[in-house]
Amino acid sequence: MAILILPMVIIVTQEALKAVPNSYREGSLALGSTPWQAIRFRCLPNAFSGILTGMICRYRAPIGETAPLIAVGAWPNVTSLPTSANPKYTVLPILIFNWRAKPGRALTRRRAGAIVVLISLCCY
Repeated sequence: MAILILPMVIIVTQEALKAVPNSYREGSLALGSTPWQAIRFRCLPNAFSGILTGMICRYRAPIGETAPLIAVGAWPNVTSLPTSANPKYTVLPILIFNWRAKPGRALTRRRAGAIVVLISLCCY
């Protein structure tokens, strides 16, 4: 899924950086900063909101594509928690789906952590 959204995230980042006025870079360079410092401290902070918005809009595709996998085919096959680091068959969205019905504070924390891992893996 990360490979699926990577091209669009790159394009969104490029467009957000192009939207930063050229005078920001020129002014920073005129004051004696290196090109990397001009990008790091002037361009990226000003382009951050555009980059973040584009990334959030692109995350909906992989999240929406995992839902049919859970609803149609895979969730009946995973009936218990994994017992080792390399279980025979388990997928993170299905584990989150199965953990949602089980009570307990420990599973709530695992579920939240798994969601964060899933979102970060889809992003990068």
